[in-house]
Amino acid sequence: MKIAIYGVSRAGKNYLIERVVKRLNTGSQKRAFHLEGSTTLNILAKKTFDTSFTALAEEEKDRLRREFTKLIWQKEAEYEVVFVDGHYAFIDGNGFRVVFTEEDRNIYDTFFYLDTSAEMIVQFSQNSQGDKKNSEIVCEEVRKWKSFEKDQMTKICKDFDKELIILDKDTTACIEFINSYVSKQRIGRIKRNRDILESKVNQIANSRRGNLTILLDADGTLIPSDSAETMAKFLDGINVSEIKPIFKKYKDYCFSAFCDVAKYYSKNNSNEDFIIASKKAANEIEIRDEFIQLLREVNANFIIVTAGFSHLWNNIIKKYNLDNVDLIAGNTLYDDCIIGQSEKGFVVDILKRNSKYVICFGDALVDKDMFLKSDMGYLIVNEREKSITPHLENDPRFKYVAFNDVTIESMQQTTFGEITKKIRNIEHSKISSVEYQSRNVIKEIP
Repeated sequence: MKIAIYGVSRAGKNYLIERVVKRLNTGSQKRAFHLEGSTTLNILAKKTFDTSFTALAEEEKDRLRREFTKLIWQKEAEYEVVFVDGHYAFIDGNGFRVVFTEEDRNIYDTFFYLDTSAEMIVQFSQNSQGDKKNSEIVCEEVRKWKSFEKDQMTKICKDFDKELIILDKDTTACIEFINSYVSKQRIGRIKRNRDILESKVNQIANSRRGNLTILLDADGTLIPSDSAETMAKFLDGINVSEIKPIFKKYKDYCFSAFCDVAKYYSKNNSNEDFIIASKKAANEIEIRDEFIQLLREVNANFIIVTAGFSHLWNNIIKKYNLDNVDLIAGNTLYDDCIIGQSEKGFVVDILKRNSKYVICFGDALVDKDMFLKSDMGYLIVNEREKSITPHLENDPRFKYVAFNDVTIESMQQTTFGEITKKIRNIEHSKISSVEYQSRNVIKEIP
């Protein structure tokens, strides 16, 4: 989440942000970061042009503003929320010089405006040292300055569907409000993710005929490898070994864990980078022959449900011309939604609401909710037995397929040939049931 706190000079933006960040960062996990606007731009100017930011030509300033935007994205990849202190305009003679840019407008999720009283701003300005000291400013100038900024920012935020919140209470109240707002936004982000996911699955369910639906995990199931390792070859700053420690910070494969992974993936790569890398990686990735045969021979609605890269799996689907396969995926900040353990189970919930009979294939603990909510499921066992096994064993709904010599005593083993027969029998019984119901309905019509 990217939050900008605006206000006139000496309104106390930095003071407020530092205390908000301190409040949010209580405990071992660092959730918030303050990226100082003017200070950072001056550091960039000194490093790049060996002068101050204000001394630069407009073209040079625009270049550094773009660099600053990249820094915001990078910090969001590391933290839950990034705060930036900003200026909309400065007094310029009898008017105002606007420094707010199109990039400022687009990058931030929420704008706060610190509406400190004119009397306090005058006092702070007169007591400041060095370049920040302003003994000439008077309350009436400050009031006009604030009024201009609030009017302009209100109009901009309304036109571009951005939220603008005016902070006009004491510092303690502002800190409490922002802390509460961030917490609510986190909950809201989970809800928005679910809303987008529900819309996608409903659309798929309504567009596909028949009620037999087969859900397919991707990595470790459709393919024996981890597709992230292949993608990493074509992306910057991704080391797959660094993913596992991210998950270890959490008790399970929760939404927050997958959000942190999405931030990690997106830290040094743009959406265009993922599009390019996905085309290259798709050429190197092969779906197991057994699944290709199943996809060709069984008349069902197939959905790949994965926490993998959406661009990659779209390219793989096109590569194999799998017209009967839909995709639910997402694990970067650029995707419509993020898929994790509970989201996989949520997909089954939505399909059930649409009267679908659900069969799933998976291989790992992240697939647990998807298995337990499905009507049937097949566990793919690769090099070793996975931690998901205790959740599925001794349940007749679930069987396993081994691609090695591993034997699971508490589960029944099966083959793809037997699976195909079983699914065809289910498909036939479902069709027969529908036809029978239709005949009865027709007979009842006078």
